[in-house]
Amino acid sequence: MQSSSLDVRKFNKMDASTHKKIRLEEVVIERAYQPAEILVKVIALMIDARETSSVLEMLCKEASLSDFGLLHLKRVRKLPNHSKDKVQIILCPLQVYHTRLCNNNLIRQLYESNCEGVEIVEVIKVSPQTKKEFQEWTKFWPMNFHPGELDRQRDRGISNDEIGAIENYVHNLLLDDENVKKRFEHLFVSTSGVRHFGGLIVNTVDNKLVCTTSEAIYRLEKIYEGLRFINNPILTPTMVCINHVASIARGCSEGQDNLPLGHYLCTNFDLYLMEEPDLMSCMALVHSRIRRVFFIHRHHEEGALLSGNGHIHSLKALNHHYRVFRVLVDSAELS
Repeated sequence: MQSSSLDVRKFNKMDASTHKKIRLEEVVIERAYQPAEILVKVIALMIDARETSSVLEMLCKEASLSDFGLLHLKRVRKLPNHSKDKVQIILCPLQVYHTRLCNNNLIRQLYESNCEGVEIVEVIKVSPQTKKEFQEWTKFWPMNFHPGELDRQRDRGISNDEIGAIENYVHNLLLDDENVKKRFEHLFVSTSGVRHFGGLIVNTVDNKLVCTTSEAIYRLEKIYEGLRFINNPILTPTMVCINHVASIARGCSEGQDNLPLGHYLCTNFDLYLMEEPDLMSCMALVHSRIRRVFFIHRHHEEGALLSGNGHIHSLKALNHHYRVFRVLVDSAELS
């Protein structure tokens, strides 16, 4: 694991949008680096622009940037305060030159022939993973950046029509939460009272409602006699909804018309929850390939998206990532 860490103290309000009675705040966890962690000194030479191709060809063989873990950097940059006949090129990291490459005749000859234009420059040794990192870090030295799908989605923003649809589903979520409490209160017997259990999954391709927690609970209650949800780590709103989608896909429940042919679990689906999901539920969302998660209430003790217990959606080591939004609802809607 890198020495850098996620900044768990705050979340950015990105794509903040208002529409009638709701407001969305995207939960984006940023990596927190100290300057010493991400900066490395390199030798930069000023060379004749006409020699750029031949010098690059030689460096590619003798001192490739990939050998130093700096492939995200552009090797050459223009110098704004000089004429177009001069460019600056990265030779290698300073430490590498003194410990190893100074014994390479070609590298040493290139260095010595351009010694008057030698400059020690600090560059970023970490590849940018967000547009914000790219914009800040490229000020040190030009970099390559290939935005991922989530970055492209953020750049496109959320349209007013989509905000309207989200508001409609949030309203349905509130109704489902009340429905669960009225219909299945006997399943939630606890000294601490009934917690929020509303949830629903939406197919974003055609904006069709795939399932709700009340439907999923009704199915499970018929299958498992004596079912109880309180203090059962498996029967969370998220797990119940995913289970119901799988049941539909297997043909065990109604609703196959809402699933494309050959569809894999929650691909291109959005999940709406009353409460921030826990660690296990968040990992289940990774495996089920959910597209986005919307939740209303934070779960300070067990929440794993905003509340500090893992920030699962931001872990780069995982093979799937989803966007997360906290929904701020008008108090009149919640009452």
